[in-house]
This record gives sequence, C-alpha cells and structure tokens, in this order.
Amino acid sequence: MNDPSRSDRTPRRDTLRRLTGQDAVFVYAETPTMPMHTIGTVLLDPSDAPGGRFGYAEILATIRSRIHLIPPFRQRLLEIPLGLGHPILVDDPDFRLENHLHHLAVHAPGTLHELADIVGDLAGPPLDRSQPLWEMWVIEGLQQGRIALVTKLHHCIVDGASGSSQMAQLMDLQRDSVPEPPSEAWDPAPLPTATERMRMSLTDRLVNPLDFGRLLLHTAQGLRSRRKAQLETLEQGEQAPPLFDMSAPGNICRVAAGEEVGTRVGG
Repeated sequence: MNDPSRSDRTPRRDTLRRLTGQDAVFVYAETPTMPMHTIGTVLLDPSDAPGGRFGYAEILATIRSRIHLIPPFRQRLLEIPLGLGHPILVDDPDFRLENHLHHLAVHAPGTLHELADIVGDLAGPPLDRSQPLWEMWVIEGLQQGRIALVTKLHHCIVDGASGSSQMAQLMDLQRDSVPEPPSEAWDPAPLPTATERMRMSLTDRLVNPLDFGRLLLHTAQGLRSRRKAQLETLEQGEQAPPLFDMSAPGNICRVAAGEEVGTRVGG
C-alpha cells in the first residue's frame, strides 16, 4: 500500500527495469486494433484436490503466496518523457491482485467450444497500461468438473521462454510444495514523476553517450525519410500527411530530438 509519508522517495534501481529495444518494440507497435499480448489456456482437474475443491479462492491464495517470484506481475509500464529512452517497469504501489484475477462461470457442463468462444472474446481488448500488463480468468463449470485458467500477458514483459518459466513459478509437481518466501516485505515507492523519469534516463545516457548519439542519429534519419515521403506525395498531387502526428505516443520525442539534430547538422 502506498504510504503518504514516503512521497519523496524514488524507486530503488534494483526494483526498476528498463525495457530492451526488442521488448520496447511491442510497446511502440501496439494499437487499439493490433494488441501486443499473448494468451494461453490451461485446463485443471480439481478432482484430487484436498476436499475436491480448487476454484477461484484457492487460485487467488496460491498466486498471492507466489507473486513475489514474478516481479513483472506487480510492475507498471511507464514511458520516458520526450521519448529519451525506452519505457521502464517499476513496482506499482496501487497493485491489487483482485484487479487482475477474475472469475467467470459457464452453464455446466460447458464445452470446449464454449470455452474457445470465451477465450476469443477475452483475447481481443488490449491490456490496460495504467496497471501491470497481465490478467487471468478462472473459468468454472466446464465438462467433467474441470477448470480453465486463462492467462493474458503483454509481450513486453514476457517472451516464449521466460513466459513458461514465469508461469512455472505458479505451479508445482508436488502437492505439498511450499513456495520460497520473499526475502523482504514488498514496500513499493511512489511511482516516479515525469521529471524523475527524465532525469534517470538522462543519467543513463550520460553513462552511455553512444546510446544517446544513436538516438539522435536514428531520429534524424527518420525525419529525413518522412520528409522525403511527404515531398514525393506532394509531387503526385495528393494531400501530404503531417510531418508530426502529435496524437501518437512518442512523437513528441521525435519533435524535440529532431529540433536538436537539425540545429547540430544545419538542417
């Protein structure tokens, strides 16, 4: 829970992760009609569970006892102002597990076709970037008393290999296995402000000046390519698209960095 007395504290570096270029691509490429998440379904047979019961409440308790083993499940995605770096993942002080684990039921006995229809509906909407980028649904009422666990994860926090590894943290091969306890209590700092995020990014750029140089070079190349396409469109007598679409995330970065590059190269 967020403690107001700690409002002047910034996140510790060991609880903050900057996305790699490969992971950041999934953030930049996402649109409302082209979400960048993956979804998977596991069928569970609770018949040999203690008392023959393993439903939403038990799954909620299991995930709560193990969520410290999967840091991205409690981290929010934050972008860097002016696009001066890839987005970061940082512990979310407002995280509530119940916002991510949902409960659904079908009229028993639900068929796999009904389950497939439900999963198809769940797969469509993009994940909410104001929260950690994952959701789960416990779906009960299926044939033979089975339960489906549907998991939706954003590609920027998981790839195929690490996804399997992370999901394995929630499951065990032995019935009475006890998860490793957290080494310390989870006590997230308030989310860093835009100014703090910019300062952290600039500090990283100073440590790695070549990265900043590449950013400016790529920005200049992008501006020239866009301008060339614009001129070609004008020559064909068509309406030219705007050089900058300020409604698109990250384009403010291209404006700011482009002005600096233009000054330096005399453009």
